[in-house]
Amino acid sequence: MSAQLDVAVLGCGFMGSALARTLAARGANITVWNRTPERAQALTASGCSAVATVQEAVGRARIVVICLSTYEVVQAVLGDAGTLAGRVVVNMTTGSPDQARPMRDRVAEQGGGYLDAVIVGYPEQVGRDDFLLLVSGSEPEWETARQPLALLGGISRHVSESPEGANVLEAATVGAFHMTILAAFAEAARYAKAQGISPKEFMPLAVRVASVLEFQQEEIAQRLADEDFSTDQATLATYEKAARTFQHALSSSGMRAPLFDAAVAEFGRGVAQGRGEDAVWTLAANRDDA
Repeated sequence: MSAQLDVAVLGCGFMGSALARTLAARGANITVWNRTPERAQALTASGCSAVATVQEAVGRARIVVICLSTYEVVQAVLGDAGTLAGRVVVNMTTGSPDQARPMRDRVAEQGGGYLDAVIVGYPEQVGRDDFLLLVSGSEPEWETARQPLALLGGISRHVSESPEGANVLEAATVGAFHMTILAAFAEAARYAKAQGISPKEFMPLAVRVASVLEFQQEEIAQRLADEDFSTDQATLATYEKAARTFQHALSSSGMRAPLFDAAVAEFGRGVAQGRGEDAVWTLAANRDDA
């Protein structure tokens, strides 16, 4: 068996356990550790070896996967790991971009390589085609860890040489984008239902409207990269005018719509900056001069 398939999994919560079970089922040699030993011991039925200390787990592995609650907990656990020489740490703990580089430096002080990774999905998706793992860090370390990470299914992508790259993507897509969409969906559904529109009528149209990004993603990505915001379809000024009409409809109903109000204000800010004839994607440009 390749040394790259000697993997330690530190943290046996729902996600850590799913990672360990999947790796073991697909031929990796898995050692698990958890602060609560019973959680690690339960994984022996899935072909994993449970050990009592972090140092023992790390000593058996070439790749060290960490899936804990916070970066602060990771720091504490690494303090018990001993040397990390010859090993690559893949930290899958949820964190912010500004935590990734200090963590890389901490691992380097103990002699190890470091990759920061973001899991986009739930434990039940691990091993499936829809599982997504975003990884950032140096290319040589990615090449070392690529083989076992590929066993997790779906798509494991190296997205940046900078250690914080994966966390930046998570904050942008899962945070600023996805979570705002969820809250905006609830806001819209609440208004529609209050006005007597059945959820069965609302839902298909909401999904169709949301799919616009999927259909236009390549064009939008290229325009953002080129900062080409010309359009012959709908301008930012057109969006703002329509948005103010919709805002009146929602406010007249007596319903609070803070997310939509914020969107209207953002459209207005762009128009005030003289970008009214641009496509709406102009709002993604850094132009805070007005």
